[in-house]
Amino acid sequence: MTLSTKKNIIHHTIEFHAPSLENEVGFLFTNVDAPTHIHDGFAEFSLITSGEWLHAFEGTTRHFQKNTLIYLGTNTVHSLTPCIPDSNHFTFFFKEDYLRETLEKFFPERMDILTTKYKETMLSPNVASFLLYEAHEMIGSRTSFRHEMEFQNYIHNLIYFMFFKGDIFSETSTKNKHAFTLRTYFDNYLFLDEPLVAIYQMFPLSPATLIKQFESETGQTIVQYRNDKRMEYASLLLKDYKMTIIDVANKVGISSPSHFAAEFKKKFGVSPKEFSKRHVI
Repeated sequence: MTLSTKKNIIHHTIEFHAPSLENEVGFLFTNVDAPTHIHDGFAEFSLITSGEWLHAFEGTTRHFQKNTLIYLGTNTVHSLTPCIPDSNHFTFFFKEDYLRETLEKFFPERMDILTTKYKETMLSPNVASFLLYEAHEMIGSRTSFRHEMEFQNYIHNLIYFMFFKGDIFSETSTKNKHAFTLRTYFDNYLFLDEPLVAIYQMFPLSPATLIKQFESETGQTIVQYRNDKRMEYASLLLKDYKMTIIDVANKVGISSPSHFAAEFKKKFGVSPKEFSKRHVI
């Protein structure tokens, strides 16, 4: 079964992004099996959110538990079957063109991902919960002007955790491994709007120790480093997505527009309003 038409996509009980991404992006939360089908021009991420599942791909069947993230490239054949009651998974699929655009924009050194047919990884509970929360946010934005931005951000995050997380967490020999992980989150524009107290709770060490490690790793405080990344991300949102200044400030976790404007001007030498005007097409 292909996913190349709306009629065929409906077998997956999909809600669509609307209007411009109709028939090109789909997502679902389900506890029923996904029968054998072909991803005709689509890539897919599936996150096991509860229970246990059997995944069949190219003659091999794998047993997956909660917090497993699965990637299927384009033109692959697979199926997913629940093993026990109360088994659920979230699936998100999208046209190959969107995958290419995201790689070109954020991960140009990893265009080989376009030819990857299958990959899996076990996520930490915190990361799995984060991706599930972001999925709800993305779906909730599908009728607003922000939906394409939310959609591309979500693909970015899925690619990051699937293809780069292993490289990061393999750095077990480094003295500042937790600071290295946090730095990488910020470098990929993750958790920029989270309160620091919530970020500290993600790591198995005291906030004071993490802060000390982070300064040793980067030469900056966590607040300074994250603020730089907030402004970088804000400039991207203003330039590429034409968001309002208030929406951008909220997106990067700064509730005061005046404070956001002051920090932005400190970073780029111009106000957000002037920056936005300069990049009007």
